[in-house]
Amino acid sequence: MKQAFTLIELLVVILIIGILATVAVPQYQKAVWKSRYIQAKTLAKQIANAQEVYFMANGKYSPSLEDLDISLPATSFTADGKFAWFNWGYCEITANNEVDCRLRKNGEEYLIYLLGFEHSASMSNKSVCVAVSKNRSDINYQVCVNETNNANDVSWGGTTTGFYYP
Repeated sequence: MKQAFTLIELLVVILIIGILATVAVPQYQKAVWKSRYIQAKTLAKQIANAQEVYFMANGKYSPSLEDLDISLPATSFTADGKFAWFNWGYCEITANNEVDCRLRKNGEEYLIYLLGFEHSASMSNKSVCVAVSKNRSDINYQVCVNETNNANDVSWGGTTTGFYYP
């Protein structure tokens, strides 16, 4: 006698796989964005450290990433050296002496890490995670809450939410 699966058994297996996929895919996406955010945060800190070294040697911050003694895994730089592009987004040195790293999704900004230098105009030695969303269930919003251990958000423009690091 041949053994075979019944249609009901196959449907139950497909249903179980569907339920597992529904739970696993959002968690996987969150892990991917968190790892990209950590990469941006690490690069921002390296740029900030190199800026502090440049400041100690020259008495001012460099307006260009290319003047810094740092090797960035960038895919390209802008002509003025203010922007370094990566496969996940870009980092720039702002006019306020801050490092601004922006992660992009489908060509739009998605997550932002902003880090101020010691002599920053507005964010001296401060950092902030900015979710380009006000929806608490969005992945970028959750990444900022988890990363900063701070559920108290701050309005950061019209469609974004900021989370200051303690």
